[in-house]
Amino acid sequence: MEVLGFGIDLVDVRRVADLDTRHGARFSDRLFGPAEAATSDAWRCDNPVRLAVAFAVKEAVLKALGTGWGAGTALSDVEVRPSGSGVQVRLHGGACRRLADLGGSRIVASFSTAPGIAVAAAVVLAEVRTARAARSAPDRAGA
Repeated sequence: MEVLGFGIDLVDVRRVADLDTRHGARFSDRLFGPAEAATSDAWRCDNPVRLAVAFAVKEAVLKALGTGWGAGTALSDVEVRPSGSGVQVRLHGGACRRLADLGGSRIVASFSTAPGIAVAAAVVLAEVRTARAARSAPDRAGA
């Protein structure tokens, strides 16, 4: 595997909880895509740390893609699902197109928490062609 991008984000749990309290559905609509909307309460569950983790993972993924907010990508393009002791990431819309443009094949993400903070890191990976596969591929340099 080859690393194509890396992103990290540190989130103040109170800040995210305040955004959720102040903006409610508008905040949720910007943060969660359609695939997550039905289960967005699982991220809240009266625990603002989990909501902050989702926010941090999404921002770390967008940074790993090299876009941050904008450039045709949105937080809601990054689907984050709890998975065992970690998270699983799926891309949609502009984030999925950006991954393809980079030549990436997958994204892995991890997170950690401490009192009052959530931190997440994400890595964009690409399959590396073996030397044998590269020798058998047609030469496109002159095309």
